[in-house]
Amino acid sequence: MFYHISCKSQLAPSNCIIYHVDCPFIPYLMHMQAGAVRRASPVEHAGNPAAGMQARNAGNPIKGGAVKFFLDTADLNEIEEAASWGALAGVTTNPTLYARIGGKLDDFHNHIKRICDIVDGPVSAESVAMTRDEIVRDGRELAAIAPNVVVKVPTMVEGLAATRQLADEGIPVNMTLCFTVPQAILAARAGARYISPFIGRFDDISEDGLDQLNNVVQAIGNYDFTKSTVNGEQIEIIAASVRSANHVTQAALMGADIATVPFGVLKKMVQHPLTDHGLDSFMKDWEKVQNA
Repeated sequence: MFYHISCKSQLAPSNCIIYHVDCPFIPYLMHMQAGAVRRASPVEHAGNPAAGMQARNAGNPIKGGAVKFFLDTADLNEIEEAASWGALAGVTTNPTLYARIGGKLDDFHNHIKRICDIVDGPVSAESVAMTRDEIVRDGRELAAIAPNVVVKVPTMVEGLAATRQLADEGIPVNMTLCFTVPQAILAARAGARYISPFIGRFDDISEDGLDQLNNVVQAIGNYDFTKSTVNGEQIEIIAASVRSANHVTQAALMGADIATVPFGVLKKMVQHPLTDHGLDSFMKDWEKVQNA
């Protein structure tokens, strides 16, 4: 495959237009610093790549930082163990996870507080209300538990209205149960700080959850939503309903900001048979050294 590459700078090319020689009408824009490739915008197709690229990048810098891991659980023991590994950046909970540990209604807020005491990063606590006013009330109460609480709100009409109100009050929202690009864009416009596209639940109905996640990551990455969020932050995409280490791998390759995973998946992410084999070999060889 042959390419024509046109860069702003030959010494430090941060943005390049790449054309397939065999298909000159399908340009790709490569952000070489980030290692990502995307299709050029319609403006770039119009015959002015430089102007198109400037329009694309205006107010929308390439994301920096690093991929983060959240734990998808309400189990304090799992959270404490994962936190001890040094890689945990946050926690997501939901009514199902809280019920799974035998949680009681009158202890819910105290339980969220205990999680926040363990984890410095964002802790998502979900509202179970169904109207905008009730969701806002829940959100205010949850946000008062600890400064790192993020209010989890379902993607629905009432949820969008509540998210706008909460964001205007300075309360960050994680918009959950997101399955499509239109839902994600609406969530972003409403002021969500985090958007959680679900992978596994798509797989459960024989659809490709990873493909849907990729669509959301690309669509949200096309635009600058910093004017919508609480403090002008970039929206972060949380890959949710993660069922395997491969889901995490693919989410990272797509550029998802965060993967929230069950503790069982987090443990599997550390494991590999070749690691086990190598460790066993090292230990046997060291035993030989000790006995020499």
